[in-house]
Amino acid sequence: MRYAILLLCATLFLLISCNNRKHPKTIDTETKITALDNHSPKLLTETELNAKDLNQLRLLRNEVYARKGYVFDSAELNTYFNAQPWYSPRKNDPVFLTETEKQYVHHIKQIEKTKRTQAILYKASQSESNRFRDTIAINYKDNKKLLDVLQLFPKSNMGSWDWPQKDRTTMVDYIKTHNYIIDTTAQFLNIKYVKPNTMGLSVVDGFWTLSLYTLDADNTLVITNDSVGDGNDYTVYILKNAVLQLIDATPIFGEYFNALLQNNSETCQNLLEENKITFDYDFSAPQSITIASWALHQDEDSDCFKGNTIVLQLNKKEGRFLVSDTYWKAND
Repeated sequence: MRYAILLLCATLFLLISCNNRKHPKTIDTETKITALDNHSPKLLTETELNAKDLNQLRLLRNEVYARKGYVFDSAELNTYFNAQPWYSPRKNDPVFLTETEKQYVHHIKQIEKTKRTQAILYKASQSESNRFRDTIAINYKDNKKLLDVLQLFPKSNMGSWDWPQKDRTTMVDYIKTHNYIIDTTAQFLNIKYVKPNTMGLSVVDGFWTLSLYTLDADNTLVITNDSVGDGNDYTVYILKNAVLQLIDATPIFGEYFNALLQNNSETCQNLLEENKITFDYDFSAPQSITIASWALHQDEDSDCFKGNTIVLQLNKKEGRFLVSDTYWKAND
């Protein structure tokens, strides 16, 4: 009898032990992760993430947890995710992320950090002391053709200064993403203006301009001018199929200085030659160029000259500039 009772107790103990193994109190982590993988969000690409603002990135980062049923401390996040049809909060359940999801969340955090830094820098640049000195708004879409051409020039075109092609491309890429640039090298290179057809930069010892003059759908005249203490050094290219070809400037401009002469005496010709260095070139207009001397004055030089200013107008059909006007411009 005693043996039978012992055998019965042993059997009951084994049955209870087996039943407990079927229903453990601890959570099976692997099963939990596998079950929740079906609720993972669509992982966006690098390009897609960079296109989002800080608020959107915050929601995307927290969506990874929300899809697992996480209940947030933030009332704002709870309100947002409770409005999503797929959200099923599990208040007392722990949340586990896959390695891919962990890396995704970390990557979003890094992008958020970068965007916050950029926002701080931009805000600082808008202070009264820095707004016009360090920051210039440049709409990439509006100025795309000009900025694309800027990257095509060989280093030799930079004339009296050095602006490597790699640095130009880096700058354009930044503008493409942000539509502005913060100039941190004011003593070396400072962008003064950017328009769809022209840009002007103060450089180490002068001023450099890049200007576009459209001839037709396939051809554009591209002119750069490196203006330094000893005069102007302009270069002319033809742009076709995203390729720059250097061309002779003489037939493009002709002998435009001769249009200023009142008479062709040797004295007047010598005076013109001596003063060519005093002419400033304005390439900012989309169809014309204005060339003016700061040294010639009407009351002193009208015997030799018709004016101190020449206007060259683009003739698209002939593919060159023609003198359209000469006049006296008042000089201080």
